[in-house]
Amino acid sequence: MEETDPVDRQWGDVGVLRQWLDREQRPEAVREVRMARILAIGAAYGTAAEALNGALGLNPGPVATHSWDDVRDAVADIAVAALVALDTIAGAPEHILAARLEELADRVPADPLP
Repeated sequence: MEETDPVDRQWGDVGVLRQWLDREQRPEAVREVRMARILAIGAAYGTAAEALNGALGLNPGPVATHSWDDVRDAVADIAVAALVALDTIAGAPEHILAARLEELADRVPADPLP
C-alpha cells in the first residue's frame, strides 16, 4: 500500500473542502465567492479570539469557558479557512504558499554561530 505524502494529502483535503463549498453555495458571482472565502478567515479569527479569552478566563464569570485545545482547534480553523481561500483565488496554491514561506524565511537573519 502506497503512503500519501502528508502535504499532498492536506492540499487534497483543502481541494475537497473548496469543491464542497462550491457545490453547497448559492450560485454567486466569482467575485462574491472570493470575498466570502476571504471574510471567512476573519470569522475564524473571531472564534479563535473568543476561545483565547475563554481559556485565559477573560470572559465574564469566574471560570474559564474554553480550553487550550479549543484555542488550538480555532487557530487550525483559521489556517484551513486561509488555505481554502488561497485555493479559491489562485491556481497551484501549494506552490504559492511554498514560495511565500520561503520568501519570508529568507528574510530571517542567520544567527551567527557562537
